[in-house]
Amino acid sequence: KLNQKQYVSMDITVDGCSNDGQVLSRITDAIENLSTTSKADSKEYPQDFHFDTGNLLVDVTLKGCLDRDFKIDASKLIDNLKHKAFHLKVRDDTRPDYNFGEIMKEPGLRGLYVRKMYERINTAQDEKQKLMYIKALYYGMDALEGGKVEIPCI
Repeated sequence: KLNQKQYVSMDITVDGCSNDGQVLSRITDAIENLSTTSKADSKEYPQDFHFDTGNLLVDVTLKGCLDRDFKIDASKLIDNLKHKAFHLKVRDDTRPDYNFGEIMKEPGLRGLYVRKMYERINTAQDEKQKLMYIKALYYGMDALEGGKVEIPCI
């Protein structure tokens, strides 16, 4: 039988997770749900199709807001999940959980920065520029809060 590998891309929301174990649990549940769920309702797959985790290529994108002090360790997650799929890729698209409404009310630099960035976000010419300003808002807040910014390699 040729072409036995199956590619799956999944977005997993990790709001409220405070450690890698909780994130790991959400990813594990999603992968295990694939292997036990038939795709009979889908137009993409035959009626009797089931995912085989041994031949699964999984691309996981983690989404949501996390506590500012918690950083996901993607390599640790992959190491713990390597038995769940043939190949696994984990991308961290989470954001720190800032309360921008409250920060905007602050009289200092943080408040000024957030107000100015929201002005730019709200007057962006297109969606691409708006997303760039949102990223800049988060990078700037990380710099103001921690004195440094970690920009993931792409």
